[in-house]
Amino acid sequence: MFRVSHSQIINAAPVVVYGILTDYAGAHNAILPRPPFGDIHVTRGGHGAGTELDVTLEMFGKQFPFHLVVTEPEPGRVLMEADAQAEVVTRFIVEPAGEGKTHLTISSENPSSAGFKGWLESQITSMITRRIYRREMDNIDRYAQQAMKAQTA
Repeated sequence: MFRVSHSQIINAAPVVVYGILTDYAGAHNAILPRPPFGDIHVTRGGHGAGTELDVTLEMFGKQFPFHLVVTEPEPGRVLMEADAQAEVVTRFIVEPAGEGKTHLTISSENPSSAGFKGWLESQITSMITRRIYRREMDNIDRYAQQAMKAQTA
């Protein structure tokens, strides 16, 4: 098992960022980087804990389907997506970072092979995953800014 994480400051209040992340029926689908993600297909719920969804990630010319179950270990602060079959867990940690700003961390735990193959997989996957997380956070920042402008218009 190996962990990949990335943190970034988002120019929106934590409540706004957390709201975007928990809205699987709308906003969360909009902030996913394409490629490598396909559309989210919500199969249960659609907002926060209890939501179940199917999503496909395309990497290295292969498609990896995930069935994610969403929990909120710390509502308003920690959102977690887990795929029991793939043994992948992703956490979104939302923390205040000054007035109107959020320190967002996305962290994933991923299975790996043993030995050198596992080490190599973890290195390559970590590099690619961090790049995806940076794009996703930039998308969250833009989405939040657009949403706040729309509210004031």
